[in-house]
Amino acid sequence: MRKKLNLSQLDFGKEISVSRSQVALLEKSRRTVNDRHIRLISSTFSVNPVWLRAGEGNMFITQEDVETRQKDEKEIIDFYNQLIPEVRVFARNVLKNLADLNGKILKK
Repeated sequence: MRKKLNLSQLDFGKEISVSRSQVALLEKSRRTVNDRHIRLISSTFSVNPVWLRAGEGNMFITQEDVETRQKDEKEIIDFYNQLIPEVRVFARNVLKNLADLNGKILKK
């Protein structure tokens, strides 16, 4: 991905606040790419976080991806707003558990 963006390890590292040597270690899989790296790379370079974690989907976020995500988020918020307070607590707990499970799956 870094090479596709025509960036040196030094320039790439500066953009995400890590050293050139840290970038080299990440690329050689001698260091683990953590959630902070994923967020920074994704937001700085419009890289698909699913691609970064699992190598699936498009490398870069497209306008269609953004529009689909916005539509999904609006739909989820609309459903949530229809819930009574007690069910909202349950829904938040379910989503948190799903996010935790998702993180464990992606780490495998």
